[in-house]
Amino acid sequence: MQSVSIDYSRYLVTDRGRSTLESVQAAVPGGVSCVQLREKTAGTREFVAEARSIQAFLKAHRVPLIINDRLDVALAVVSAIAAADDSRKAAADLRKTIRRAGEMHP
Repeated sequence: MQSVSIDYSRYLVTDRGRSTLESVQAAVPGGVSCVQLREKTAGTREFVAEARSIQAFLKAHRVPLIINDRLDVALAVVSAIAAADDSRKAAADLRKTIRRAGEMHP
């Protein structure tokens, strides 16, 4: 497995306000090198959907995403990326993770 080096010099921590995706889209061209997604009020499904849309944007710009305080959401996003690479096992893992996450955080 390849080691990942993260540049923390221009680190964006998100917060509710205007659309989080819009905030990230505005910050990346300005040089943000890492994004931390903070979400304290959203339910699991909403948080996963938001994280996936932000991850899709960041992946195209080679900027890492850190999910704050929610391993279940981070796993769902990672599984979604693997599923996009045509892995049937990853898709099954994603469904299982989301089911468990929904049970833990309704």
